[in-house]
Amino acid sequence: MKYIILLLIIILFSFIPGCDQARKPIEKEWLGRMIDFYSIEEDTRVYYMYDSTNTKVGSMIYGGVFEAGKYIARDTSQFDNGSVYETAEFVLDTTEFVINELKIDMITNQLTLDIDLTLREDLLSGTYSITRDSTRTFVIDTTFNFTLFRSELYMLLQTLRLNMGDTLEFKALVPTSMSISNSMIFYERRETIVTPVGRFDCDVIWLKSDGLMPENIIWISRETPRKLIKFYVPGPELSIELVSINSS
Repeated sequence: MKYIILLLIIILFSFIPGCDQARKPIEKEWLGRMIDFYSIEEDTRVYYMYDSTNTKVGSMIYGGVFEAGKYIARDTSQFDNGSVYETAEFVLDTTEFVINELKIDMITNQLTLDIDLTLREDLLSGTYSITRDSTRTFVIDTTFNFTLFRSELYMLLQTLRLNMGDTLEFKALVPTSMSISNSMIFYERRETIVTPVGRFDCDVIWLKSDGLMPENIIWISRETPRKLIKFYVPGPELSIELVSINSS
C-alpha cells in the first residue's frame, strides 16, 4: 500500500507547474552546441557602466518576456552625460531558435540611427535610416552570409555551456554598421566575483573580433538559470556590471 501512495505522490507532483519533475529538457542548438534553454528567463536586469576610475558613467536596463512562442527582449542604454541614448528590441523565435526581428534606435552627439530589420530564412529585409544634417534611408532586401546577429551574443551566451579552452568561430552581423565581423569566443577561465546582487561563481568568456565590433570579456554565472553578470570592454576600459534583477 505504501508503494502505491508513493507512486501517486510522484505522479501528482509531476503535473504541478514549476515542479522540477515537469521541467523536461528542451532540445535547442546554438552555435553548433546544445544549450540550456531554461537560462532564458522573464526578468528585468539593471546594469551600471563604470569607467577606468570606477566612476559610474551610464546604465542599461534589459528585460525579456515570452509571448506567443517568441522571446522578446528590450533594452535601454544611456550614458549619464547624454552622449549616447539607445533603445532596442529583439524577437527570438523559440521554435527555430533564431532572432527574426530587431529594432534599434540610437542617438549620439553626431547622428541618429533608426534600424528595423526582419529575417526570414536567409533573407534580411527592412530599413536603415541615418540622420546627420539630413536623413538618408536605405532599403534592405538581400541575403547576408552571417551566423548570428551581434545582439544574439548578449541574449543567448548564458545558455551555452563551454569547457576550458573551447573556441567557437562565427560571422556576426553588426546592425548599426550593417557590417559582418569575423569573430570568436573562447573560454578563458573560471572566477568568483562579488556584485551588488551577490557573489557569483562565473565562467569568463572572451569575445574577440576583427575590429568591426567591440571585443568583450564576459562573466556568466555557472548556477542555473545562468545570467550575464559583468562585461568589460578593453578599448574604452568600460565595465558593465549587474546591480539589480527582478524576476517575473
